[in-house]
Amino acid sequence: MRTIMPTLRASGSTGIVHIRSVIVGLILCVAAIPVGRATDAPVAQAITLDDPELSYAVDMLSVAQEAARQASAARWPSVTLRGQWRPRPAVGGVIGNGSSGSTSLSLNLTIPVIDEASRHNRAAAALMARVGNARVEAARQEALLRRGIGVLAVERDRELLRLAGQNELALASLVDMARMRFEAGLAAVGDVYEAVSANAAASRARVDAQLRLDDSLVALRLMGGASAPALPSIASSWRVGQRFRAESEEDVVQRALRHPRVEAAQHDLAASEWRLAAARVTYLPKLHLQARYGVSSRREAPAWIASAGSRAHRRSRTTVMLVLKLPLHGASSPAALVRRGIADRDVKIDALDDLRRDAVRDTRRLYRRARTDRMLLAATRSAVAAAEAAVDTVSVGLVAGTHSWPQRLRGESRLAAIRIEHCRARYAAIENELSLLQLVGALTADSLLRPGSKDPDACGVSRADTRQPRPGGSCKVYF
Repeated sequence: MRTIMPTLRASGSTGIVHIRSVIVGLILCVAAIPVGRATDAPVAQAITLDDPELSYAVDMLSVAQEAARQASAARWPSVTLRGQWRPRPAVGGVIGNGSSGSTSLSLNLTIPVIDEASRHNRAAAALMARVGNARVEAARQEALLRRGIGVLAVERDRELLRLAGQNELALASLVDMARMRFEAGLAAVGDVYEAVSANAAASRARVDAQLRLDDSLVALRLMGGASAPALPSIASSWRVGQRFRAESEEDVVQRALRHPRVEAAQHDLAASEWRLAAARVTYLPKLHLQARYGVSSRREAPAWIASAGSRAHRRSRTTVMLVLKLPLHGASSPAALVRRGIADRDVKIDALDDLRRDAVRDTRRLYRRARTDRMLLAATRSAVAAAEAAVDTVSVGLVAGTHSWPQRLRGESRLAAIRIEHCRARYAAIENELSLLQLVGALTADSLLRPGSKDPDACGVSRADTRQPRPGGSCKVYF
């Protein structure tokens, strides 16, 4: 680095005192300047209190904010205090009472005037802080989605267990009825065995549903941690198909393109542009204003008079100068920095394009699936009503002798399967809408915690038996 220092010196005691007072005043002003308080961006608390991805995003936000503060502090003046003591050996090379040396103490004030690279780096650091804020918001919504899906899985498995228990109880009643019909001579023994087989299959389905519920509860506890608050029922107050019915597909896609993940990628690309600009301006000179006030003392001992003692010389000096630094050669080549900045910018452009394409593809898929789920729920609702009517008809026909016992068993099994299918379809539709809300950046804690009335399209059935299954999951058959 080549340094050009036009020095301005004050001549006379009056000028020295005046310049000294100016420097002291500047130093006091610099000391009074706030370096910048950490204004942490408000980070919304997710329902999941022990989410590692959210914690990682919050930590990275703190790192980015600290880097932004450090880059911003580079534009403020700096004050340094420098002290130096340099001994000078006396005659014979021994340092003793007759030795000579110098002592200096200086106070330096440096004010940056022109530094384009530092300005570009400050802009890049500020954009990286925005990247951290956007990623924290995206991580918060993803944590909400994971917790909501976990709660939905527990509710779904609990509802499926209830339906399996009702089916088992209904088939157990049919076993008792088949036994009584067999004792009365109205049914063959094969009908009893068929009813017992269907009841055993229903018991197995209930046990499998209980195992799935236990797994969902364990997964939810591991997901939220021991201190996570309990969530109310989501499915009971969730109106399927009401959130995106009034919006077109293109409107939802445009909302997805404003997702925090996409915003973070856009800010990251802009930060790479600023870093590239900083690499390109490394050729430009830097201009600083420096002011220095120093005091030096030197002791000299005449070499030909060992007993004459030493003489002390003390003087003070005040200097104000402009320092112009021209980069000529350094350890890192500016051309290499520019090439690395161009490659980094191209990587950010590709990442932003991929993120936008994925957002558009996933949004269209989930939006069309939400529309399909509404039609599927209407179809399964009609199928449940039709299956209930068919079972009632077969029950009446069995008494009248127009229907057989296997028809009754097949009707009950078909009704249980349709109820389970309707329940699975409804919970899948709710999970799809939660994913779509997260994809468009509209998933909030209110989406999971807001109060609401019971959805009339819940998985409860109109003619469900309110009794609980028998202990053991089966009934004894005596014949």
